[in-house]
Amino acid sequence: MALKSNLVKTRKDLCTFLVQCLGTVFGYIFTFQKDREAAGAVHLTYHCSQRTRTAHKSRKVDNVSKQRQRVAEERYPCDGRVILTFNNTGDAFNNTGDDVYLRLGGKGVLLGQNGLVVHFYHASYHPPRQRKPFPPAVRRFIQTNFRRNCSDMIQEIHTAKDRGDIRCNIKELTDDNIRYWWSLVRRERIETDHDPWVSAVNFLTKQQDV
Repeated sequence: MALKSNLVKTRKDLCTFLVQCLGTVFGYIFTFQKDREAAGAVHLTYHCSQRTRTAHKSRKVDNVSKQRQRVAEERYPCDGRVILTFNNTGDAFNNTGDDVYLRLGGKGVLLGQNGLVVHFYHASYHPPRQRKPFPPAVRRFIQTNFRRNCSDMIQEIHTAKDRGDIRCNIKELTDDNIRYWWSLVRRERIETDHDPWVSAVNFLTKQQDV
């Protein structure tokens, strides 16, 4: 079920932030899976990214030269999950709404209008996911050879690698990795002022073909 109200979206953002904090403490990454609304409460479920059930089969690409050669992350039968439940009756900001009675773990829980229940489960310990840093050489290349379109930027990086302009291994990089750093550079170039209009004018005046 899609969460439509702005209030629910705000609460969902706060819950996601809380789950990220929990992941930092325990050394795990929890990814959002689903939301469910029932009996005046919203339940948000997050799964450990290394649990066995979240594994997906790798997909090959047509162009072998662009096929990533990443070693698959080891999976564990941890069944790790975080379930957050919050009251969704009325408007908490205006102090309106009702308490919600929930059955959790065979016991009754009274959830106030600003209440939150955190259910954390991790069956067994396992090493955290290892994240490799983004190559500094590729970061510098994006800054000095910026393209307005991210797809063009990705293509330019592969072309530069073929030319020998980039000497580090890029086969472990994903399009999302590149898109993230490209977006940071774009923000530095375009968002030069708190006023969007001023930022747009500043950007356009610097373009030779405008």
